Amino acid sequence: MGNKYNKYTDESLLQYIRDLHEQHGKVPQALDFKGNPLNPSPMTYTRHFGSWSKAVRLAGYLPRNYVYSDKELLNVLVKFFEEHGRVPKYPDLRRKELPDGATYKRRFGSLITAIELAGLEIPENNNKTDVENLSDILRDYYYSGEFARSSLVTNIPILVDFESYLIEVRNKQGFQELELSDMIEYFNHLETKGVYDAKRDQKANSVNTLVNKAYTIAGFLTWDEENDVCISKKTRKKIRKWIRNNYSNEHRTETTRVSLTESQVKTIFKTVRHPILRFVFWLGLNFGLRREEYTRIKREHIDLESKRIKIYGKSKGNIPKERILTLTDEQVRYLNRQMKQRMLFRPNHDYLITTRQGKRPYRNAIWKYYKEISKKVGFRVTPHDVRYTAAKIWEKAQNEHGERMLLSDIQKMLGHANLRVTSLYLRSGIEELEERVENVLGNNQNKYW
Repeated sequence: MGNKYNKYTDESLLQYIRDLHEQHGKVPQALDFKGNPLNPSPMTYTRHFGSWSKAVRLAGYLPRNYVYSDKELLNVLVKFFEEHGRVPKYPDLRRKELPDGATYKRRFGSLITAIELAGLEIPENNNKTDVENLSDILRDYYYSGEFARSSLVTNIPILVDFESYLIEVRNKQGFQELELSDMIEYFNHLETKGVYDAKRDQKANSVNTLVNKAYTIAGFLTWDEENDVCISKKTRKKIRKWIRNNYSNEHRTETTRVSLTESQVKTIFKTVRHPILRFVFWLGLNFGLRREEYTRIKREHIDLESKRIKIYGKSKGNIPKERILTLTDEQVRYLNRQMKQRMLFRPNHDYLITTRQGKRPYRNAIWKYYKEISKKVGFRVTPHDVRYTAAKIWEKAQNEHGERMLLSDIQKMLGHANLRVTSLYLRSGIEELEERVENVLGNNQNKYW
């Protein structure tokens, strides 16, 4: 009777890896083979080759978690130069079979330093087309006080994505070869997918997002004209005209603010039993927090005796804005109970919300919390949905004398600098407006005639 483990030869096992790489365009992981009846199991590879990583290397690829030596990183640059006749740029290193640009920055300080150590010559115009250098140039102008377009600096990822598209799809060297046809093709792509990078493809962009991206690129064209970096005057004129005709402010659609209904709020508290998820939702619903504000609350910011809590919001420069909210008796009792529990499990940590390792969470961690909440309740819940809901609750709240909060009070509680922004949060839907007209004006109409 034959041995069932000799069903595969070494070469046939390696061919499975090559076929999957060719099919998906990336180096397969052991998880891709686990539980798949059409492929050998990861244990089969371990028995034949000693480990999954060794099998991947014998198939001619590098494992995803492979740690390159400095010599190997420099050899990658030399090999790229031999194949393409030029030194690589940061967008080139986004390819899945190459080490990423962050690895070069971490090891050598920058990609340019690594290229010099590899003995390759850097073109004179490289500073104009390299994505990282483009970002550095914009930031240098901004922080030196010579460049006032802060919105362009904060939207550098849009320019990085656009330049990646020019280099990888349109086979251009960078912005210096930009043409109107490149802009048209890029925005046609954005209307079907969120970004160019295949690893981050999202749903199609909304009209407002496309307008924002077009204005970012238009702002870059203006900056480029002032500083004479790379784009010709003729091209700038054509692109500006195209943006005005297709993605001006007139094309924007009115944003609809979404708040949770009373039944949805009850469903969340009834369904979500995890203490951290419940606490995160409770904080957002009671204090109307922005995403980054969850991560900045410390124990010292909560004064239960004076019934006050400090919220640190958007930063102005390096100093975050501060707003102080008054706590109700019920909120004091709930926070007191939560803080005692955290003193038991996280006695040496100052922050109210922490990761499992007891560290301050990043903004993205708050997104993950709300994604978990959404999965449990069966409908979409985001931090901003909860913030809008808090504003609606404050607007509708009244005491036994029928007194309500002023719009200026809600503005301070939300931390808005402009009252107009607060009014957008509280804009009524048509059903809500009809109900108010009937209840408020219906009984008072006869007094005027």
